[in-house]
Amino acid sequence: MSPRRSRRQAILAATADLVQETGAAHVTLDAVSKRANLSKGGLLYHFPTKESLLQAMVSQLVDTLAGAREKEYAKLAPGPGRILKAHVISMEVIRRKETRPVAAALLVVGANDPGLLGQAKEHLEAMIQDVESSGMPPGFTKVIVFAALGLLVSEMLGVSAPTGRERQAFFDELIRLIDREETTACK
Repeated sequence: MSPRRSRRQAILAATADLVQETGAAHVTLDAVSKRANLSKGGLLYHFPTKESLLQAMVSQLVDTLAGAREKEYAKLAPGPGRILKAHVISMEVIRRKETRPVAAALLVVGANDPGLLGQAKEHLEAMIQDVESSGMPPGFTKVIVFAALGLLVSEMLGVSAPTGRERQAFFDELIRLIDREETTACK
């Protein structure tokens, strides 16, 4: 790993820590440079604005989700619902200790500046298009994707707090529905 990449990762980690502690709205470049043990000039070399820093966090989250989905995809049997199942299963990555605060903070930041979530939107749209081109019905695909996202967002906002068993039953049901639709699509 190059030193530059390593420094960028350290800055992103410091930012994630601050977001978790103070909320994204209260994160400043001064606070990030202090937390990352870096001069403000050094920080500005990597991220010239707070927006560029937040964009990098969105990008890192998108990459994490894409990597998790690829791993799940490799484990699944071929079929029209394979991409959709991999997506649903991989969404668990948002609940990880190191990912959840960043995802929640970016959700809040995105509400104030939707442009920051452009890459996440493009990623989601491309995934939905891939699922639909694999043979799954468009309406069905969106119902599954947005049901999973809805649960995760409601958890992040503190609106819903299902038990582990309830949560697992929810995602198991989504997979069951995909399996059923996949069987129908293959006929």
